[in-house]
Amino acid sequence: MRTTASRSPRAETGQVHNAARYKNSRNPCRCYKCSFSLAQYRIRVVRLKRKGCWQPFVDAEPVRQHVRRLMAAGVGRRRVAELAQVDGACITRLLYGQRGRLTRQVRPGTAERILAIPVAESSKAPTRDVDALGVRRRIEALSAIGWSLAQQATEIGWDVRNLWAMMRRTVVRAQTAVAVEEMYDRLSMTPAPVGRGRTSALATAHRNGWFPPLAWDDIDDPAAVPCLMPAVDGSDPAADELQIQHWAAGHDHTLTRVEEVEIVRRLLVDETPFAEIARRLGRSQVWVTAVRREIEGGAGRVNGQELTA
Repeated sequence: MRTTASRSPRAETGQVHNAARYKNSRNPCRCYKCSFSLAQYRIRVVRLKRKGCWQPFVDAEPVRQHVRRLMAAGVGRRRVAELAQVDGACITRLLYGQRGRLTRQVRPGTAERILAIPVAESSKAPTRDVDALGVRRRIEALSAIGWSLAQQATEIGWDVRNLWAMMRRTVVRAQTAVAVEEMYDRLSMTPAPVGRGRTSALATAHRNGWFPPLAWDDIDDPAAVPCLMPAVDGSDPAADELQIQHWAAGHDHTLTRVEEVEIVRRLLVDETPFAEIARRLGRSQVWVTAVRREIEGGAGRVNGQELTA
């Protein structure tokens, strides 16, 4: 009489159940999921052997390096095992080996699932704390193009008071960072609808000196400086780059003469008319002409410093 595999109590514990657990010599599991997985595995092996493309193992080193990159980005071993649908011991052996020897080979399916895990915030455990800098910058950038905090809070299912409180934190939950990132991807290239919310958001962004999405090359990089007016050949290193970018964004910031000269230099490269340069800087065209002569003076000096070629 034909018998079926009995259901193991371990089937209800939330552990990973697959063909490897069925064949585990120390603690085998004979539940339905493990038995079915083993049967599917054997069928797949037979088919691949008939086609002549059976490859039982692949090099483990690329997989090991990818796991280390994930861990360096804040994705823990347990989270990697969860996303790859493998046992946690598999990841431990991959990283640290067994009996003093590193694992040299892994199954192709295991390698494929691990390598498919992106090195991104979305891979982190939902309850893990992450740096809030990128989250704040995204919310500020959306405000700078007219999306009010109330509208953004609605997009992620939050109360606007909680959103204001979150912007004052240094760390947030990973699931919050993912939700804000997804919202940013949806709205960053879409102008906000005309209305009172848009007007209020633009005023708040202007008052606080927030930059729009196009100002950021890497919005998550703590060392990144927003850029709306890129540097040109011969730019003066003494000029405060952040102040220049605030001016380009239309924020109320006081400029030194060094920064004004640098702005003129960049606008001249863009072939901006003298009248427009004078209007934007609140200067006369005579002043702009004099600055241009200083800049184009070859070996002349601007603000007491030699110009670079």
